[in-house]
Amino acid sequence: MSVEDKLLTIPSTEEGEELPLDQRLLLTEAWEADVVLTTFVQLCHSIFTNRNSPLRKFHKLAGSIVILDEVQTLPEKYMPLIGAVLRKMAEYYGTRFILMTATQPKLLELGDRLLGQSFCKPIELLPSHREYFASFTRTQLISRIERKRNAEDFFSLFLDTRQPHQSALVVMNTIRRSKEIYQLLKKAQSEGVLRNVEIFYLSTNIVPWQRSQVIEAVRERLADSKGNPVILVSTQAIEAGVDLDFDIGYRDLAPLESIIQTAGRVNRHGKKGELCPVYVMRLEEDAQYIYGSHHLNWTKKLLEMYQEVPEPLFPRLLFDYYQNLAKHLPMDISRDLWNEAICRLNLEKLNEFQLIETDGVADVFIELTEEATELADEYERVMMATNMSFYEKRAVLRRITTTMSQYMVQVRVNRLVDSQLAEFAARGGVKANFLWVSPDQVDAFYDVQTGFKEAYLY
Repeated sequence: MSVEDKLLTIPSTEEGEELPLDQRLLLTEAWEADVVLTTFVQLCHSIFTNRNSPLRKFHKLAGSIVILDEVQTLPEKYMPLIGAVLRKMAEYYGTRFILMTATQPKLLELGDRLLGQSFCKPIELLPSHREYFASFTRTQLISRIERKRNAEDFFSLFLDTRQPHQSALVVMNTIRRSKEIYQLLKKAQSEGVLRNVEIFYLSTNIVPWQRSQVIEAVRERLADSKGNPVILVSTQAIEAGVDLDFDIGYRDLAPLESIIQTAGRVNRHGKKGELCPVYVMRLEEDAQYIYGSHHLNWTKKLLEMYQEVPEPLFPRLLFDYYQNLAKHLPMDISRDLWNEAICRLNLEKLNEFQLIETDGVADVFIELTEEATELADEYERVMMATNMSFYEKRAVLRRITTTMSQYMVQVRVNRLVDSQLAEFAARGGVKANFLWVSPDQVDAFYDVQTGFKEAYLY
């Protein structure tokens, strides 16, 4: 349950009685709470919007302290725009922003550049952070990007570098490649090439409910010193907010901040010795499909220059990397939105701001468990209810759909043209803005190990 959902159940009157549901919904949508936990999407789309509903929150940002975690995940095309807005909100609204990440991008510097002003260095909450990081010797990057590799080449590298007792993290750039590597490792396990290991798979191709189960299972196995070593094959889904601790890592070429995020899952607690390796290689052209060439080119230059990068050099590498990006990052999209939408108040222009690209993507609800079935039943019951007010129905549906999202994946619409996926309305006549996989169709569309089947990959 999200914090916003929790706020709906908090008694709000002095006598301890709950406010009417419509009033609680209004307070929730306006962030009427001392502490609010939300997402980048909710925050940014409450600032860059011309719609009344999200603007209810905007005034709450004045005088607030806003903590932004993992700011490196913001799209680079919007970084100058977001940096400029943070500067102006701090100046005019008294909002204080705390930017948290181990790989600090030049968000504010890009904002100053967009504003045409000299860079004003932010306050470092940990002034000695370089010395702090220099004391760590947990891991090191080892570059193997001198040539492109296919899945079999990677497998050879994996066998040559991993010791039988080591738990390994393997991070690929695409779902298709991650599934290929997973199947390759599973085949080697069945043939006895990989012995006494447990192999897991993780990506956004499997529903969030199952992702949580995989992460917890891997965490338990890693903590069991007497158990078999673990191999986890993943996509970028592992990079942020996941506390796992492996002996060795493998990362397909990616922007430097993503590589270092992966390294943060190797020898995380510093109890596995010193300089545990994270091998960086190139799986054909996969990186080009996911990341901009600007980031990749600077990452390749730095890795070709250093070859092996021990953890104490991470800050220096990141500084050089972000300095180059800040100087050369294209600013056309941010500048256009700033000039037209912000400065000239062309509010329709704000509709172009989209933190997450959702065009051409469909949500698919997988009726995978009894809980999923109960949620779908409840959704239909509430939608058909005639004894609930508009606000009551809206509030209850919000809570139900939030939980239903634990059983949803996103799929490209153009991959569903010839599929037999049904509209949710086929279940019981109730319309919804997502598609549906019935319990008896799960095997046709969904693999319990690797998620939504390959023909329909996102």
